[in-house]
Amino acid sequence: MKIYPVPLHIGDDEGFTSERDIFGKSQLAKAMSHLVATIEDPLVIAFDGPWGSGKTTFLRMWAGELRKSGHPVILFDAFEMIMSRMPLLPWRARL
Repeated sequence: MKIYPVPLHIGDDEGFTSERDIFGKSQLAKAMSHLVATIEDPLVIAFDGPWGSGKTTFLRMWAGELRKSGHPVILFDAFEMIMSRMPLLPWRARL
């Protein structure tokens, strides 16, 4: 028997809340936001971890925090597009 968690819906402008931040990642998001705000050179950030470790959830909440602060965000979830016949189309649409 497989048990799957209920998907967590995070809106585009939603960020960290006390109900959702059960692993205390808002401090990491604040530090990363400070980095993004102070670096002037082009920047690519990658998060790596095992499947189910919370990378996508963290990134969606952090993206909401960044958007609320006025930073432009392009969030592309390659896993969502893995079965697409034309995986580059959704990516180009976000640009």
